[in-house]
Amino acid sequence: MNLLVLLARLALCAVFAIAAMRKLPDRSGVANGLTGFGVSQRFAPPLATLLIASELTLAAALLVDESAAAGAVGAVALLAIFTGVLAASIARGKRPACPCFGAGDRRPIGWDTVARNIALIGLGAFVAARAGEAPLLATIGASVRFVRPQTIYGTLPVLCLALLAILTFAGWLIVRQQGRILLRLESLERSIVGDPQDAAAAPAGGLAVGSAAPPFSLATLDGNTESLAGLDALGRPILLVFAHPACGPCNALLPEVARWQREYSSALTIAIVSEGTVAENREKAEAGLRHILLQREREVADSYQAYGTPGAVLVEHGRIASPLAQGSGEIRALVTGFFDGRPHAGLAIGDALPDISLETASGAPAMLRDAIAEDRETVLLFWNPGCGFCSKMIGDLLAWERRRRDGDTRLAIVSSADPDESLAGMTSPVFIDRSMHAASAFAARGTPMAVRIDKRGRVASKVIAGREAVLGLLELEMVSA
Repeated sequence: MNLLVLLARLALCAVFAIAAMRKLPDRSGVANGLTGFGVSQRFAPPLATLLIASELTLAAALLVDESAAAGAVGAVALLAIFTGVLAASIARGKRPACPCFGAGDRRPIGWDTVARNIALIGLGAFVAARAGEAPLLATIGASVRFVRPQTIYGTLPVLCLALLAILTFAGWLIVRQQGRILLRLESLERSIVGDPQDAAAAPAGGLAVGSAAPPFSLATLDGNTESLAGLDALGRPILLVFAHPACGPCNALLPEVARWQREYSSALTIAIVSEGTVAENREKAEAGLRHILLQREREVADSYQAYGTPGAVLVEHGRIASPLAQGSGEIRALVTGFFDGRPHAGLAIGDALPDISLETASGAPAMLRDAIAEDRETVLLFWNPGCGFCSKMIGDLLAWERRRRDGDTRLAIVSSADPDESLAGMTSPVFIDRSMHAASAFAARGTPMAVRIDKRGRVASKVIAGREAVLGLLELEMVSA
């Protein structure tokens, strides 16, 4: 009986040690998994760290004779908490993936998970009650002296069966781990047969439109973290683009994605959910891509049922807003359809300016009408400090201001954020539209874009986009490349 108690104690110790060690390399992934159980993005990272520390402490306690009983009691308490959370989540109809043995374990929870925990609770209770009867070294020594040749012969079949069970379990783990590789190979085969630009023609996937978007918190290239909640807080719909550094069609599409990020930044937040190392993705950032988020394996892509790359999906207000687009062609169509399908077409020529609150560059409150001069026409220029096309216009605008005479068309810049030093030399007024209400009123979905307003404060032109078109509205030719 003492040997049985010792084996149970060591098994429980192994469970907690393995669980902690698998969580340790990917604390951010574990934190992301905890958000699926209702833990807020703010408290998930410290809770993940506390969980790992607790499991390591319990494993160590179970290994030492003097603390084995206390460690077993602690294990039972922690398992009881886990089991209650799991059961409550299942009862509410939610079955997120459990990071019980690391974030790489993406199986949704079920009643089998609860049953496993209950079995471990029983094992812990048995160890807590009998741990003092089986000191580690004494029990092992007594067991060795007890062994006889006939005992070995009798237990050999049992040991063989146990070894076979272990090998079978290990094989199942290997097949399960390599399942993703088989999916990727199938995707690659389809890309060779078909259009290489649609190489992501992977198994059909995607969450239902209107369903809750799975939360995540991923590392950025600069070592910070970005979450779905943080992207949503920017106040714009989110396009999640799933990519891989070694994916040829992804690399062909990403320059276009970078252009979308620049031109549509006022209307759409585009984030790239990639795999691989920081170094493998760094050159993409140097090419102009922003919001590159790194998943450890494919945990976020799998949670969105995006099984191939490139893939993309729209998220609005925390919910899935489009079917999953797979392949370059479908992603382009998704972006085009997003703008074509917006319910608001913007103010029409002849419409009066609405009352929209803005800020001046110094932070003082202002109204959109404050940007309009009563005695002359005004060009409203929608601006983004991070837009490369905008920055290329600075020389043109400075030249325009130098040649402008009193009574000429006036320029007013409406920026989506605090302007950088590039506008420091401008004399034209700059207004801040942090909520993007003004840009939305004109359906200005990118930068640079501009519209002419007449002396009466009414819309006098369509909203035009691009550097050349904006300069044409100001009756100015480009002066810088």
